[in-house]
Amino acid sequence: MFCTSCGKEIPDGSTVCGECNQPIVAAQPTPAPSPDASSAPAPVAPAPDASSASEPVAPAKKTSDLDLNFGSLFGDFFKDPVGAVETRTRPTSYVIGLIVFGALVLVSMINWMLRGASFGLSFGMTFSLVCAAAALVFSFFLLQGKFITSKFCIFGTLSMTGISMIPFVIFYFIGGIADAVITTSLFSTASYVLGLLISALIVSRVLEEKTDSRVKSFVMTLIMYASFTSVLAVFSLVVTKL
Repeated sequence: MFCTSCGKEIPDGSTVCGECNQPIVAAQPTPAPSPDASSAPAPVAPAPDASSASEPVAPAKKTSDLDLNFGSLFGDFFKDPVGAVETRTRPTSYVIGLIVFGALVLVSMINWMLRGASFGLSFGMTFSLVCAAAALVFSFFLLQGKFITSKFCIFGTLSMTGISMIPFVIFYFIGGIADAVITTSLFSTASYVLGLLISALIVSRVLEEKTDSRVKSFVMTLIMYASFTSVLAVFSLVVTKL
């Protein structure tokens, strides 16, 4: 062994170095390294219960965003038609607008056939009315950029124009029935004009809230319903000439 102070070789078991007279410090044994905790085997997770794994999970039901509450619509409409249209200018109400236009098509076919017109003429005149309704919708959709700051999408346009046509559909139907009973065209013409005027007044009031200007709403409504009547007159003339 060697002295820990001077490095001189001394006999094994010596406690004092004979060269430098310094005590010999015994070397401490190096402890064995403890096993790393990270190397310990990971605990095994218990196997899932077969009974719980076999049970299917029912998917969540998706609720429809469409507004199809007709009972509330008619109740609100006969109390406050302008408010009923204003609250249903959302895109989710476009189905109601489409149904109103569909009812208009049905009423037109019934009215013309009650007058004794052929199916071809009834279909042609109804098709003219459909084209006029399309002109009403698209004229509003195109004009709103000039008059309205917050624009409607095409579905919101269908909602607003369709629901506002409810008086026109009702009066047009009543006039057609009256004409069929009395054999005249006076009632259908008068009810047509009256229903269209009421619908135009509703649209004008709704647009007045959107434009904050009575003049702008009047001009926009006038152009819209002028487009409706012009297209209807042109197509009806073509149908009667065929």
